[in-house]
Amino acid sequence: MPQALFVISWDQLEGAIITDQYPRDVEININNVQTIDVAHSFNKGSPWIVVEDKGFKAVSYYNETLMRAIALVLHPNEVPAHFVKFLEQLAEFVLPVNDEEAISRRLQEAFSLVQAEIPVTEVVLLNFANEIQQLKEKVLDQNLQIKCIMERTAEIETKVLLYLLASDGAIMEQQIVADLAGKGCTPEQVKNSLHVLLGEKLVEFHAKDHKYALTLIVKPSS
Repeated sequence: MPQALFVISWDQLEGAIITDQYPRDVEININNVQTIDVAHSFNKGSPWIVVEDKGFKAVSYYNETLMRAIALVLHPNEVPAHFVKFLEQLAEFVLPVNDEEAISRRLQEAFSLVQAEIPVTEVVLLNFANEIQQLKEKVLDQNLQIKCIMERTAEIETKVLLYLLASDGAIMEQQIVADLAGKGCTPEQVKNSLHVLLGEKLVEFHAKDHKYALTLIVKPSS
């Protein structure tokens, strides 16, 4: 049976990092996580990769837009192809979510299903979809409020930060400049502000795909 299910995000300084997993007590070597990162980097034609290295075996699905991947650690005797459809369906409903509690709960439920060899039925997917839709509506309301504040503030750096906060994932510089044009910002002001915020470590630059995002804030463990 599969051994663990985990989500990978990309940090500018640390590279590939695990942001959530289930079960939590399963130790996943950081070298294996980095191997998955490298494999996805060299496999641009497909979101799928399979990694086998020194007893570690996993199948991983990468969402390029969100810059996140979801991976399933398999038993050495298991066939990765048997889990491809399941992981693809799960990625659609887990990776876009930014609510940590919702992601953790869904990972646990999904892991229970895959261990029991129960297919992801339409009922399960509908439950996923309903919860994700509620979360999306909540995020949409918050983003509208953020955009209203952004249009009323005069500080360019603040506009850029609010823009990134309301964005879904990392954004290319050209897109940031284009979207903020006409909102009291010139292209040069936006570019200068990005460099200032980068120096203050409030934003990070993903050299992998030349995109900017808010700096990942890691909560201290309790």
